[in-house]
Amino acid sequence: MKERKSYSGILNGVKGVWCDKKPKGLKEAQTNIFYMPDENKVFKKGDEYFDCVVLTETVDINSFEEVDRPKEEENGKEKNEVRDIQ
Repeated sequence: MKERKSYSGILNGVKGVWCDKKPKGLKEAQTNIFYMPDENKVFKKGDEYFDCVVLTETVDINSFEEVDRPKEEENGKEKNEVRDIQ
């Protein structure tokens, strides 16, 4: 898994979100930490799967397990049910 950061704020009068690198001159910046699973993996918590986990006061990466991406058959097609958590 890889820890990443996003930065939200105002740069040259424009509100935006930047990932991985904080631009010089970013004002009112808020840093968010999120985790991405390794290739062909997802995070699992209980019976649910997630492509990304954003840390908050109530969300801790240690409560998720990194597992192989699930593959299910539905009408002859591969089905991956994965969602994001924030």
